[in-house]
Amino acid sequence: MSSPIFDQLNLVVRDMEATHGFYRAAGLNIPEESVWRTASGAHHAQAKMLNGVDIEFDSAKLAKAYNKGWREPRKTLSRCVLSLRVDSRDAVDRSCEKLADLAHQTRTPN
Repeated sequence: MSSPIFDQLNLVVRDMEATHGFYRAAGLNIPEESVWRTASGAHHAQAKMLNGVDIEFDSAKLAKAYNKGWREPRKTLSRCVLSLRVDSRDAVDRSCEKLADLAHQTRTPN
């Protein structure tokens, strides 16, 4: 029996549009044609990575439709950490600055 091959990571997110914006700013290619939308908004999107892994994003509404036992996490914003490798320390710094600017722009007052 051959070993399984890791080829997909699926993240269930609360805000699909904010998620797309963040990961696009981080450098992921999420083509608009990969985003599945209904009248209630975006529910699925896919980014194909160069190493063959697909990163997929689903809305909580879609997760509940395909997994009746799925429940949103309590008291946390996330259950996952996603790491992205870049070419250099300078690229890390540029990415962090860009993402920090984006977070500042999208943050809403309490």
